[in-house]
Amino acid sequence: MPEPATLFPRPITLPDGEVLTIRLLQPTDAATLYNYLSGLSEQSKSYFGPHPFDEATAQLICDTLDPTHTLRLIASRQTGDVVAYMLLLLGVLPDDLARLQAVKYPIQLDKAGTVAPSVADVYQSRKLGSLMLEHLLETGRSLGKSQVVLWGGVQKRNQKAVNFYTKFGFMPVGSFWRGDIDNYDMVLTLDDLPHR
Repeated sequence: MPEPATLFPRPITLPDGEVLTIRLLQPTDAATLYNYLSGLSEQSKSYFGPHPFDEATAQLICDTLDPTHTLRLIASRQTGDVVAYMLLLLGVLPDDLARLQAVKYPIQLDKAGTVAPSVADVYQSRKLGSLMLEHLLETGRSLGKSQVVLWGGVQKRNQKAVNFYTKFGFMPVGSFWRGDIDNYDMVLTLDDLPHR
């Protein structure tokens, strides 16, 4: 299996011709990551929740990067501004695992990864999320992952996201409530998809 650092950076071209760079988050990216997170709309923040959005959390993330545990990818413009941030945990979170086991989903822990994608509001509906998720899934596959779980599920009320994940082959395998919000657990089996 390749080392994650050898897989990036990668250029991607949006349908409108803009070229962005996908790369691993670096220890020096704390301010840039914080600017990205703080620039998300309240609605986007309510849908993306793997961690808090404050400056201290951004600094802690960049101080403790470990690509053998979690790949943290960013897409940046030529100016250096981050316009997307996606995580690939090389494993499954305990809460997600407990829910999958409760519905008797056949999760294979050594072959499972967990993703949490986010895209800046002004880049949503511009195909960046699709292009970046394709790279993230191919990276997971190259690292031996064949099952991909959505980090903390997806809110049922976020129909745009449910449709996005379904387009990629994610299937709802259970549902759960977090507070007063109904959510789906969704899983993708990479073995069922062609290599892109």
